[in-house]
Amino acid sequence: MRIRERHDAVGDTTQAAAQGLRASAGTISSAAGRSPRRHAGRADPGARHDGDHGPLELVAAGAAGAGAAARGARAGDRVTCGAVERLPEWERGTPAVLCAAGPHAIPVSTAVRVADDAIRFALGRERKMLRCLRDDDSAALLVMGKGLAFSAYGRAAVVAEKLDAAETVVAVELRVEHVQDHLADGRTDMVDGARWRWTDERLAEAEPKIWEELERL
Repeated sequence: MRIRERHDAVGDTTQAAAQGLRASAGTISSAAGRSPRRHAGRADPGARHDGDHGPLELVAAGAAGAGAAARGARAGDRVTCGAVERLPEWERGTPAVLCAAGPHAIPVSTAVRVADDAIRFALGRERKMLRCLRDDDSAALLVMGKGLAFSAYGRAAVVAEKLDAAETVVAVELRVEHVQDHLADGRTDMVDGARWRWTDERLAEAEPKIWEELERL
């Protein structure tokens, strides 16, 4: 079931995204996009914790497999996630996981913070993810880096159909409606993020230019 359909059923974007994305936990663990801007609504004032885990299962599944994530969803094992008022800061190039209806999830490395409630990133024009977001703009971005681990939920829209720095990608903006801090309870800390590098020098040289162009849009 798509995230939007779950939203229609439960009336809460965060809960709907969490339920819609929970089914992708097993897929993620086994495997290891100018339109009018959408303005964010107010975060649900009652959503101060994620009782049925939702996006936390993406973390759990990556570490221990889908079976452990499913077991972690039991009521007795609930983990607190703190809602925050604005997006945290993170280093350029920090890898993130973009999740859309389908469910469909991919890693992205171009996510840049452009406002307290907005993130921009580049997507290949032919990517399935871009087709998913054009069909259903509900999305979540999970960022895990040194000292931070959070999920940003909102609506995604293409804000530039072409970038000068890379003609094969489009610019997408996520208008954030709710942010969850997965380190809010103080029981865990991120000592580092995923370490990665481009093996194609041409792509490695283009990425900083993509970050800068995304920030200028």
